[in-house]
Amino acid sequence: MLNILLADDLLDSAKTLSRILQAWGHDCMVAHDGFTALKLASDQCPDVALLDIGMPKMNGYAVAKRLLQQYPGLPVYAITGYGMADDIKQAKEAGFAGHFLKPVDLQELRKTLGTISAALTPA
Repeated sequence: MLNILLADDLLDSAKTLSRILQAWGHDCMVAHDGFTALKLASDQCPDVALLDIGMPKMNGYAVAKRLLQQYPGLPVYAITGYGMADDIKQAKEAGFAGHFLKPVDLQELRKTLGTISAALTPA
């Protein structure tokens, strides 16, 4: 089970993905803007962060940079509608470990989360 920070300004998207993550057995903190995401992360250190890029006030790139300063090595993934090659490059440069294009491929997300969970589980 992972403690997941999910930040997406689209309320329905965040609600739906949060319910899926919880059904998979994960705890999920949900934020609808970057500032709230950072506050939630400081209150309860996440095991992984799933960030929308196009959030108002503070975009996902800025949130990722701040999270990675606070929690070096934190797996941070973009979940976004921005899927052009330049978008993926910019996400990588901002420190994102991966890039999921909306609508998210749930099998690929589940596989990624399973890999992270396995890496955090003591042998």
